[in-house]
Amino acid sequence: MTWYGTLEGIAKRLRSQQSAIIADQNNNKREKSLRSFTSKEVSSLLGITESHLRNRVSSADSFPQGTLLGKSRVFTLEEIIAARRWLHENTGNQKYRLGRRQGDSLCVVANTNFKGGVGKSTSTVHLAQFLALRGYRVLIVDLDAQASSTALFGIDPARHVGRDANGYVLPAGTSIHGWIARSQGEEDAAAADAIRHTYWPNIDLVAASAVLHSSEDILKQRSMPNMHAPMTEVDWHREVRAFLDHVSDAYDVAILDCRPDINMLSVNAFSAADGLIVPVLATNMDLQSMTEFMAFLAVTERRLLKMYGQEVWRGWAFLRVLVNRYVATSRPQTEVVDSMNLVLGPLMIRQPMVETSALGSAGNMKWTLYEYVPAKSEDRSYKRAVAAMDAVGSVIEAEVLSFWGRKPQEAADESYGVAAE
Repeated sequence: MTWYGTLEGIAKRLRSQQSAIIADQNNNKREKSLRSFTSKEVSSLLGITESHLRNRVSSADSFPQGTLLGKSRVFTLEEIIAARRWLHENTGNQKYRLGRRQGDSLCVVANTNFKGGVGKSTSTVHLAQFLALRGYRVLIVDLDAQASSTALFGIDPARHVGRDANGYVLPAGTSIHGWIARSQGEEDAAAADAIRHTYWPNIDLVAASAVLHSSEDILKQRSMPNMHAPMTEVDWHREVRAFLDHVSDAYDVAILDCRPDINMLSVNAFSAADGLIVPVLATNMDLQSMTEFMAFLAVTERRLLKMYGQEVWRGWAFLRVLVNRYVATSRPQTEVVDSMNLVLGPLMIRQPMVETSALGSAGNMKWTLYEYVPAKSEDRSYKRAVAAMDAVGSVIEAEVLSFWGRKPQEAADESYGVAAE
C-alpha cells in the first residue's frame, strides 16, 4: 500500500480549510490588518499622560491627530511612530529616540531550542511587535519550514512564499532560500526578493515554507569540500549573517525564529546572533531537554570561537531563558521554575509568559495579544497576559540597549502595554 495519494489529498483539503479560515477571520480579505489604538494605549506607549496627549493633539497642527470615533480618539501605529518622532524633534528628549544611533550595529536575536512546542514562534512574533510598538524597526527571519511565524502574519506558506511555475516571486517573497540559492553578483535582487513588508509599518518579514528543506540541501553540499559543491564567496555557515549585513541599514533589530532541531540553518543562526532567547516550558521533561540544549550551546560556542577566533566572531552578548505558558497556581510548574531560577540565576527572565484564556483565544484566531480585541469577559485575562508579555519584552529591550552600550530609559519590569492600567 502507498500513502502519498492519500496524504496529498489530505494536505490539499487542509490547505483549503486554512485559506478559508484566514479569509473569514480577516473579513474575507487576503491580508490581515492592524487595529487602531486608543488614547490611553498611545499615551502609555509614548510615555506621556493622556492629558499631555490631548494637549498635543489640540495645540500642535503637525502632531498626529488620530481619528474621532464617537467621543474617543484612536491612532494608527503609523501615527504613533510619527508622534514619537514629533516629541523627539520638539523636546530633544532622547527617550523618544529609540533604535540604533550612529555607530550602533544591527542587533540580531535568535529564538532557539531544539525541543518543539515551547512557543518559539509565538514569542518571536510577540517580541517583534512589542519592539515595533516601542518604535524599533524590526526584521523577522523565519528559519523554520513549519512557518508558524509566517502564518501568524496571515500568510499561507504553500501559496504565498517562493516562486511560481514561471519563476516569478510570490507575494510573500522567496524566503531565505532565495538568498542562499542566489548566484554571485545577485545579492541586491536576492535580498529584495526575500523581504516583504507586513501590515505592521515597522516590521518586515522573511517568510518561510517547505522550500527551506532545499536550502538545507544546498548548505549541506557546500559544507562538504568537493568538486560538485557550488562556488560562493560566503562560507555556508555565514549565509544568514551575510544576508543580515546586506540589509542591516534598514533595521534596528532582527529576530531569527529557528526550527526545533539542529541543522544547517540553525548553525547559521548561532553564528549570526548577538543574543539568544531559549523558550522552555515548566515541566521536568522540558527541563531535561533544556539541560542538553545548554550543553550543546557550550559546545557550539567553542566550535564557533575556534572556527572564527574572537577577533572575527563577537560571540553572544546575552543569553536569556524564557518560561512560556506558566500557570502560577500549578505546584509542579512552580517547583520547576524555582529550580531553573536557582541554577540559571541571571540567565532567567524572571517574568514568565503566563498562560491565560485570552492568549489561547487570540492564538485560535491567529492573532497576537497586541492585535487581539478581547471580549469584555476576557478583559482581566487579557490585561494580565499583555502585562506579562510587556515585562518579557522589556527585559529583551534592555539587553538590546546594553548591546548598543546604552541603559534602558525605564525599569525593566515596567509595563508599556497596549492594555496597561
